[in-house]
Amino acid sequence: MPPRTYHQLCAVAKALDLVGQRWTLLIVRDLMPGPLNYSGLLEGLPGLTTNLLAKRLKELSELGLVEKEDAAAGDRTKAQYRLTEAGKDLAPVLGALSQWGRKYGRPSAADDSLNFRWAFIMLGRQYVQTGGRWIVQLQVCDKSMQLRLGGPEFESVAGTGLRPDLILHGVGSSFFELFGGEAAPEKLIADGRLRLQQGAAGEVVEPIWKDFLNSFQLQAAAVT
Repeated sequence: MPPRTYHQLCAVAKALDLVGQRWTLLIVRDLMPGPLNYSGLLEGLPGLTTNLLAKRLKELSELGLVEKEDAAAGDRTKAQYRLTEAGKDLAPVLGALSQWGRKYGRPSAADDSLNFRWAFIMLGRQYVQTGGRWIVQLQVCDKSMQLRLGGPEFESVAGTGLRPDLILHGVGSSFFELFGGEAAPEKLIADGRLRLQQGAAGEVVEPIWKDFLNSFQLQAAAVT
């Protein structure tokens, strides 16, 4: 079946010929932080069927935007997908869409999902080196992401492998509103939608919290 095309002498139309299909840019977004296997992609894209994911990955592979890394042991379930250089070059496109979506997109809903890989992308555009070196853990139910702050670039690790200095508890919409500037940190804390917990290191919470907010250029607030 020939590829769909707008048949227009326009760079926007030519780009949409390649990545304008439903779910395509969201798959690219989820692969921006690094490779994922098939089940990882499916888990992070609620509402996407397995057949359509397979179709989109095949299309992206044929377009030269995604490539498949076969598992060394030959286990097909562990094979991972990663972006090619052409796929990675879509990063500024996603960044611009994110900024536009924050300004004009629909309000967050209670049943909207949050994948920490998306949070990594949101935070990465705002990060500046400031303050001390801390491990801050984001916790949504049984899902965790740990952020290593203080270096020229921040690092993220899925799970709880590091010893956190501060743990932030909340629902997905709380973190999205915090990172996107839709709600002030002090309001999220006052409403009980975000809770700060002292980490295993026993450090005082307030200076770490302030460094965290400053590192991602979020509005600073005192801990109450």
